[in-house]
Formats: sequence, C-alpha cells, structure tokens
Amino acid sequence: MSHHLHQPAVPGPRTRDRRGTRPAVAALLVLASLGVTACGDDDPDPTTTTTGSTPTATTPTGGAGGAPSAGVPGDGEQAIRAALERSADSTTKARTARLRLEMSSGPIATSAEGTADLVEQRYALDQTVKQGSQEVRLKGYGENDRVYIQPPGGSDWVVTQNPVGSSDPLAQAQQLQKARITGVGDVETYDGVRCRSFTAEVAVADVVDNVNDPTAKALIDGAPDGAAIPVTACIDDAGLTYRLQQDFAAADVFGPAAASAGRTKIDVRMSDYGSAPSPQRPDGIDDATPAPSTGTAG
Repeated sequence: MSHHLHQPAVPGPRTRDRRGTRPAVAALLVLASLGVTACGDDDPDPTTTTTGSTPTATTPTGGAGGAPSAGVPGDGEQAIRAALERSADSTTKARTARLRLEMSSGPIATSAEGTADLVEQRYALDQTVKQGSQEVRLKGYGENDRVYIQPPGGSDWVVTQNPVGSSDPLAQAQQLQKARITGVGDVETYDGVRCRSFTAEVAVADVVDNVNDPTAKALIDGAPDGAAIPVTACIDDAGLTYRLQQDFAAADVFGPAAASAGRTKIDVRMSDYGSAPSPQRPDGIDDATPAPSTGTAG
C-alpha cells in the first residue's frame, strides 16, 4: 500500500511509458508470497518499485494432482488446524493451481487471472489495472525473488525485486498454524469444490521475518503490540485453499503511520489443483530493464 497522496491517472493501453506497473507488481505479490502479500499502490507509475508496500497474510495452498477435494473439515477449530497441518504436503503434491485475484487499494483496482507452480514458486498472470474510467492491461510473471511486468504497448519487460520473502509452502503452513482462529463458518462451494470457511488473525510479529524491504519492516516494527491481520479463508480437509479474503484499513492494523494507505480489499480464488498448466517462462525476461526505485514508494 502506498504512503503517497499523489494519485496520477492510469494511461490508456497504447501508451509507451511504463505506468501501471507498480500496482501490477503488487497484484503478483499477493500470489508470489502466498504467505505474506503486499498491497497495491495509489501511484500506478511503473518506473518505481513496490518498496514500502504493507505486508498482509494469506493461506498456503496445494493438493493432490487433479484429484477431487479431500472432503470438508469439521466445524471446530481443531479440525481446521488438523487440515492446515496437511497443507504443506498437499501443496507439494499438487504443484500447480489456477488463480483469480481481485484487489483494491485506494483508487486503484486490480484483477488478474493465471496459473502458478507452487513448488518452483513461479506465477504467470494476465492483469488489468483500473483507476476511475481508465484501464491498463499488462502481463506479469513472478519467479522466486523477482517480479516481471510487461507494460502495455510494447514487448519489453520491467523487473523488480520481490520485497517479500520466499513462498516455501512449509513456511507458509507454519505461519498460519500460529494464527488465532476466531471463528469457523459454513461449508461453501467454489468451482464445484466444497470447503469449510473460517476466520483468523495472523500476528504482525509473525510476518516480519518474510519481509525483505526495510521500509515495510519499519512499518511492521512500528505496529501496536498485538497487531494482527484479519483473514477469511475456505479450505478442504487436505488444507487446500479455495478462497482467501482480506478487508482492513491499514491504520487499524499498523497504526497511524499507515493512515495514508487507506483500505485494502483482497479476494483470491484458487482452483484446478494439479490439473492447471504450469506457467510458461516468457521470452525476453532475461533482458528485462530494472525498474528504478524512487525511495519509499509503495
């Protein structure tokens, strides 16, 4: 999330500049971290990086290759925790998944669809970034600690460092296992698969080790004691996530220092575990131009 008040317009798809890349990077990071995500920025200028993005928490995923859901956890906290214990192993077995994302932060709204290799930590997304009546379409690719964006109107790629840490599924599972489960909900169905919804809070202190960016670390360090990130998820009995939602004001979690970041809403849906195609590494990304940083933009 941004700490800027500046809100430039999103250019049309024919523009040759690289505006729109930063919120697109943020959309990739929601998936590329899978244990810690970064919020979007209110400045769609792609010549700056996502440095300073506010980290948030998400659920690890995975599953048996192409197999139906493993069933639904019971309606108690212990059943949810038992399923989460199985999620890291399920991720490795599944390897791939299909992803859909809706995210808004300030005046910027981002949607994306694509696939992920959950073992190799690679993600390919077609993204749309909107601000008001204007819209930009981009392609995104994430690989380990790098995020690549192909701005509209050209074939060149821009690359930036991923400001969050590794998306190792075991580390993700361990992080969510430390979360405080605040409620267990009903059975829901997504893409024909039944799962159990639950709400949880992930302590901000448990997030900091996965964040590489010094500005984001400083924001986390300045959060009030006991600060936590709210999460709503729907998982099957193997610990596979089919929907992950977040809706919170940054100032409510991270304190007054994050007041300018506004409200963040994230809705991630995951499907086709094991049967989704592996994301293809795009041609030309090895020649990507580094995105210059302008300090603590995020």
